[in-house]
Amino acid sequence: MDNQTTGILGVGNYLMKDEGFGCHVISYIEKNMKIPQGIEILDGGSAGIQLLPFFRNCNRLLIIDAIKMEEPPGTLVTFSKSDFQTVAHGQRTSPHQIGILELLAIMEFDGSMPDTSFLCAVPKEISEGVELTPELQAQVPRAADHALAWATKKQNIFNGMDIQTNNG
Repeated sequence: MDNQTTGILGVGNYLMKDEGFGCHVISYIEKNMKIPQGIEILDGGSAGIQLLPFFRNCNRLLIIDAIKMEEPPGTLVTFSKSDFQTVAHGQRTSPHQIGILELLAIMEFDGSMPDTSFLCAVPKEISEGVELTPELQAQVPRAADHALAWATKKQNIFNGMDIQTNNG
């Protein structure tokens, strides 16, 4: 990768049902979609700080994750970086969130922050298990489509926070 790369990063824990949403989306993209040149995808799992080289090699970055919110399970929510930091401020939204927020802080501090957006799903169940709940499984293809649409645009198509339910 070089600093002109657009990155799509799925984070989460496959072993904790809906917490693994981001990783399931990356797996779906790898198996079912053509990845255009100049776009790199990565299943980041719950790696945290080890993802710093991937972040630094991107000029644009989309992070796909699960996030606890008051919306119905399966709702997709898009955030700009500043909106995500506002929503996540003072609360723990996922087990690896601290690592992601720390990475963002490091990159802001040293001036290497890529243009970062978030595509998140509201989980139904975070407990032991490798399968997504039906609500989140139904959103995997839609999230994959959103991710590649974002990646092929030269500007950020997620302006502010946008909430999309299973019906919308």
